[in-house]
Amino acid sequence: MAFITEEQNREMQIERFIFHVVHHGEEEPILLDETPIGIFHNFFIGRVREVLKGNRFLFVPESSTERKIRSVDDNLGNFVEASKNLARDFHRFGDSRVKPGVLIFMVINAADEKLYSLIKYDHEEVLTYRVEDDRRAILESVTNSLTKSTKSLHKSGLIRLDDETGGNLIVVDRKVTKDISDFFKGFLNVRRKYDSSDMTKRIQDLTIKTAQDHKVDLPNEITRRIRQRAYDTICQLDAFNSEQFFDMVFGAHGSEEIRSTFNSYLEKNDLDGEMFEFDNDAVEKPKNRKFKTSEGVKIEYSETADETVVIEPDEVQNKTRITITTNKLLEL
Repeated sequence: MAFITEEQNREMQIERFIFHVVHHGEEEPILLDETPIGIFHNFFIGRVREVLKGNRFLFVPESSTERKIRSVDDNLGNFVEASKNLARDFHRFGDSRVKPGVLIFMVINAADEKLYSLIKYDHEEVLTYRVEDDRRAILESVTNSLTKSTKSLHKSGLIRLDDETGGNLIVVDRKVTKDISDFFKGFLNVRRKYDSSDMTKRIQDLTIKTAQDHKVDLPNEITRRIRQRAYDTICQLDAFNSEQFFDMVFGAHGSEEIRSTFNSYLEKNDLDGEMFEFDNDAVEKPKNRKFKTSEGVKIEYSETADETVVIEPDEVQNKTRITITTNKLLEL
């Protein structure tokens, strides 16, 4: 299922908003008491929505980040102090490779459900200009800027607290797209919700289901070999990317209708937006089909040769007819 419903996505509103300046070269972050969001509400809602196509995580037991966010869930009056504590933790986890920027903390109201968002926004140097009366353009540099560039939205997470798991998170890390950096994992105190073995197996299964749902629309060369095609694609790719994987399996026959079915299965399996390293050992290589006639003739062939073997019953003679078409017959 999707992390949030379409209604929640549509009705998301920022209830509380603040940021603090981190990794600016000093020992302590610059902590603020208030950062009114003003007219930029829709800008930041857009940044939150960009997180929805991310990877799923869970808080580990005794997560300090979960504890700080839960203090806000218990009492909204703790919002500012909790945000400062989160900024201190984030600042302390940094190293020289982390760019200066701001850590944004938001309370989101999504159709009467509370969600929480943490976003690390990198500062980007932006050039602006003004035109003087003598028609000269004067260039100026703005370093403390927040842009719409996806490169600036460096790390982000959307959080739903619950009593059973502690909290479900959907996370985007631009540095490690198929997982999460050790730095961000250490700050959030999280683990991957699903392991790569389970996700790899489910991708193969839902690919087969997609082909079965569209067996009328797809040619036999795909439907008869879909398990083999899924297996081969998994072995060829290092990591799962839904668009790339779909295109390689279904090729030119992957219509928008078939893609929609595939994506719906991803959503139902809680895999929409996931990127992860494939575990080739999680999927079995399709086994050869084996038959033996009552006369002692053995037949064995792989799925790749499925179209060359036709097995059909002869009800009149109460027998089975087997037709094998080959380019060349070799004696073993």
